Amino acid sequence: MAPARSKSQVDREAAVAKLNAAARKKISGKNFAGPDRSYPIENESHARNALARASGKPVEARVRAAVHRKYPDIGKSHGEKADNYMRTGK
Repeated sequence: MAPARSKSQVDREAAVAKLNAAARKKISGKNFAGPDRSYPIENESHARNALARASGKPVEARVRAAVHRKYPDIGKSHGEKADNYMRTGK
């Protein structure tokens, strides 16, 4: 059985799913992180999705750089306490 999803997770998934071909064409070229208008990052929801989708692919560094230029806090650490936990597990 799949774990329950929070309302914010459902809202984010719905926002990402609403991008159709017509809406995609209206997005300016600077709001895409990948080649050939791939990985739209016009809002934070799509930017997080782009990071997830590009993970482990040849374009990952390009997508990550574009997302962090536009949204500097996405995918960053949550402070020294989180950094210590990630290093030591304590």
